[in-house]
Amino acid sequence: MTDNVEHLILEHLQAIRADQQIMKVDLRDIKARLLALEAAKANWAGGKPAGVKGLHIQGPPLAETVLEERR
Repeated sequence: MTDNVEHLILEHLQAIRADQQIMKVDLRDIKARLLALEAAKANWAGGKPAGVKGLHIQGPPLAETVLEERR
């Protein structure tokens, strides 16, 4: 019985360590994004994106295709 309990505890500890490692990576990513914002490398002047100019799409608009597929 004692061996089973110890084994179960070890499994839980391994799972906790794995989750902790994932959180470390996520935290590094969040810190990098925050630093980019603080350094004004990332900015937003508000409003909607201007879109891409000079791009010509052939065929019907995507919205029409989606509506057609739903019927």
